[in-house]
This record gives sequence, structure tokens and C-alpha cells, in this order.
Amino acid sequence: MKFDSLPTMLLSLVVTVLMALSSSLVAAESVRVAVLYPSTTNSLFSHVFDEIVDGIKLNSELDVMLYTLTDGDDIESIKKRFKHDEIEAVIAIGERNYPIGKALREYYPVVHGGVMIEPNGHSGISLVTDPEQFFSQLKRLAPSVKRVYTVYSESSNGWLIRMAKEVADKYDIELNAFEAESLREGMYKLRQLLHEVNDGQDAVWLLLDKMMPDKAALPVVLAKAWDSHIVIFSNNPSHARRGALFALFPDNSGTGESLGKLVLRQRQTNGVPLVLPAKDLKVSVNERTASHLGINFSQRQRMEFDLIYPVQ
Repeated sequence: MKFDSLPTMLLSLVVTVLMALSSSLVAAESVRVAVLYPSTTNSLFSHVFDEIVDGIKLNSELDVMLYTLTDGDDIESIKKRFKHDEIEAVIAIGERNYPIGKALREYYPVVHGGVMIEPNGHSGISLVTDPEQFFSQLKRLAPSVKRVYTVYSESSNGWLIRMAKEVADKYDIELNAFEAESLREGMYKLRQLLHEVNDGQDAVWLLLDKMMPDKAALPVVLAKAWDSHIVIFSNNPSHARRGALFALFPDNSGTGESLGKLVLRQRQTNGVPLVLPAKDLKVSVNERTASHLGINFSQRQRMEFDLIYPVQ
């Protein structure tokens, strides 16, 4: 062995040891989080949930453990399993795991994902889309729009409408939101607002809302939109396929990453309730509708869209 190579070898050894120590410290500091995974035989839902979990796992500060609960799992048995596995926080995915997550909040920081929620003492990321994302996309695609009309229920989207009214001013948009307390009233107010809209400057926003029956409302809205050249936008990508100008829908992996960040935030704030609208989103558009409205997408815009209908 050449003695002049000894310092280099020692330096390499020191660096290796420091890297190993650094890795062990990072592992020791990671938060062990239980992800409640919905049990489903639906391959489409399973794919969505898998993508959310993959997004959560991208956070190097989290040590993720998956749990698929059954009807036989009660809170006490779940708590015992979590205690044994040294769980420090919980992410509950899907509607079926929502009540379980609510019950566990007394013992752990809990956030919910993949479910429609509103501020109610619990935390999570709702399937409801951030209104700023909608209005910014609307101004990019149809800058002439000045007024937006929608129908909503207070219980599902009251909090979102209040947020949207503040955001609308920023984009020089007048938001006309009609509150409904029943399905019948929802359809009545939808037909009422369709008599008010005018081409060129008006748009209709189809919310995910229990007072807006999709099967009954969509054909009525699309027929009016086509005949009167009204912009329609929505939370549902299938609406863009059927004729809405555009729709925003969740980026599942991005939502998972955001859930991971939120659960860490919940630990730092001792579980102060926080519900956020979805901000990790994809865009679907309908080019046939756009052409009918006199809107032409640039090549750059086309590259930014995730789904384009009709499919070529």
C-alpha cells in the first residue's frame, strides 16, 4: 500500500461513515403514518387510491404503513394495532374510512383525502376544487367572460362559495351563486339562471353538489350552452367529454403529496382543524366546444392539457 494514498482512503471512510449516520438520523426522524386504504373491488377506484398512496410515499419525512380495514375492526382494535406499530399520525382515504378517521382524531393527528368534506372540526383535502384554479383557467381559455353563475347547497359548498366570491374579484369576475335546499329547488334555480345568461360574457359553473343532480342537470345546461354560446366548466372530466368547455379534476399523486405535507403540519400545530380545497389538478378540454364558441387553443395550451376531447 502506498502511504500517500492513506489520507485519501481515510477521507473516503469518514465521508462514508458520515453519510451512514446522516441516513440513520433521517430514518430516525421520519414520522410513522398509518394510511387507511379503502377496501374495494372496483379497479378504477383502486387505481385512484394507489396513485394517492404513491404520492404520500414520495415524502421522505414519512414512514408509510398501509391498513385495509374491515367491518370487524373497531376503534379499540385499531388503536391496539397502531400502538404496536408505533403510529404517530393517520391519513384516512375515501368515504368509508371517514368516520374511522373522525373517531381516531382524539388520539392522533388525522387528515382525510379522497372525500367531499367541508370545514367541520376535522382536517383534510376535499374533492372540491380550489376556486382560484377555476377562475385562472377560465381567464386563460375564455378571457371575455365577466359573470359566472352557479347553484349550490350551503351544507356542501357554502364555505367554497364564500371563498370563491373573494377570489372572483381578483379576476374581475362577478359571481352569481344561487343557494338551493332541495333537488327540486336546485333544478328550478338552474333553469332560472339559464334564462339570465348571455353569450360572450357569461359562464355556468357546475359544482360537485348534492343539490345538482348530474343526470338531470347536465343535458339541460349543455343544450342551453350550445344554443346560446355559453361557457360551461366543471369539476367532472366527463362533462368536458360531453360538451363543457373545460373541467378540472384531481391529480391523484399530487393530492397524495399534499396529504403528506398536511399531516406533518397537523402534528406541528397540535391538530388545529384545517380543510383545504383541491389544488393538485389536471385539465380536460373539449376542442369541438371551443371551436363552437370561437375559441382557438394555441399549441402551447394544448401541451398543457391532460385530456382533449373529442379524442383524435
